[in-house]
Amino acid sequence: KPQFKDAIRQFGKELKQTHHLVVEHGKRLTHTQDYIFLFGFIHRFFRDHIYNTLSEPVRYSLHLHVGEVLEGLYAGQPELIANQLSYHYLKGGKLDKALEYSLIAAEAEQEKFGWAEASILAKRACTLARQLKDVERLSKALVIWESNAIRIERIDEVMAQLEECEKLLAEWGQQDSE
Repeated sequence: KPQFKDAIRQFGKELKQTHHLVVEHGKRLTHTQDYIFLFGFIHRFFRDHIYNTLSEPVRYSLHLHVGEVLEGLYAGQPELIANQLSYHYLKGGKLDKALEYSLIAAEAEQEKFGWAEASILAKRACTLARQLKDVERLSKALVIWESNAIRIERIDEVMAQLEECEKLLAEWGQQDSE
């Protein structure tokens, strides 16, 4: 991992100093009183182009590393960045962590009356729970999704999902009994 971090630092330095594609966006104080420094590309097209030229294993590694770093920085308050954690773990192939943080993010959005965002995150959690065959978290995600979908008048989507999940749960139950 130290070599990986050094390579990322060198790459970032090159983008900033040589090519002038990266700019500083200030710093943010975390709950642990540590500063994280924020950087961004001067245009999203540069970011997208560079990202798309990376191999899939490198992208997985980058997302996983970012998820781990963010998780460490926000260990006491993951709900503050649960959406980002879910995204990076999903892109890094850690589906269990992506599911965990999707649920945390959905609940956090729901508490802030962000019903549309909570619905999207709960839907992501449903998809992940189905992939992982996690009945308990699937049920939790469905409840969150349903309660928020009602508020944004998208209950038809949830009803279709509920029917499909009922079939899956019955199928999983049959597999367990065999």
